[in-house]
Amino acid sequence: MKTNKILLLIFAVMCAANTAWAQNVSIAVTAQNAGLLNVGQTGFVEMQICNTVQSPDAPQNKLRPQVSVPAAQLMILPAAQQTLPAGWTVFSSNGTAIRLTNTTDPVEGNTCVTILIAVQAISAGSPIVTGNLFFNGSQTAGNNPSDDVSTTAFIISPACPSVTNQLYVDASALAGGNGSSWTCAIQELSTAITMANATPAITSIWVADGTYKPTTTTNRSAILTLTRANLRILGGFAGSEANASDANPSLNPTIISGDIGVANDVSDNSKNLLDIHGLAASANSLVI
Repeated sequence: MKTNKILLLIFAVMCAANTAWAQNVSIAVTAQNAGLLNVGQTGFVEMQICNTVQSPDAPQNKLRPQVSVPAAQLMILPAAQQTLPAGWTVFSSNGTAIRLTNTTDPVEGNTCVTILIAVQAISAGSPIVTGNLFFNGSQTAGNNPSDDVSTTAFIISPACPSVTNQLYVDASALAGGNGSSWTCAIQELSTAITMANATPAITSIWVADGTYKPTTTTNRSAILTLTRANLRILGGFAGSEANASDANPSLNPTIISGDIGVANDVSDNSKNLLDIHGLAASANSLVI
């Protein structure tokens, strides 16, 4: 599944009246891609915080944007697993609600800050996600409370089915997939090859467009190695096809890259990429 996001749009209108701030905040929460997740997969809440006034900057440590989820169906990942822009920190988090604050950096005039909040699907259903805008202290003059809350729904399907004879790989898939379908695709080709090597029942690996590397580390000796016969690796897919003949490598290039170190520095690249020597196996429609 393509990476799945929720759009939490926070428009902050701020201006100065003598020494006081005037703010009007509106929140619109939208589940991108219909909010589709499988149980166990990780998606994101995208918050875009905008100061629509040219000047002055929005003061730090004033806004308290929050995302809340129903505990039975969604979980907000711990603060340590959240990646926030510089100046923003987790004010509070308990798994069902996470509240942020900008402790050091103001939101400059006519600019937006985008923040991704990682959430994980717990059980099937249609949970409602809520976005709230709170303040440090009392609301500033001019704020309209009716614009401070908005809701949207996820659609969570049961956990991924069991793998049969085919694996699906998509670099932009959501975390938690087992490779049983495009919806449940594996993110790394190396992971799929390791699974296929250990599972003779798997006869093919379909790989969506994107760039794949032998390793997620900087180990130059790491290599994508097939250790068994009767396995085909096919690239050139967009990530939704049902037939191998639907692959289109010119439109959906599947790239195997050895650029594992400093970008564009050949001195720290992988020594080798793919080894299928001496086996009745094949790799088609891949760019190496």
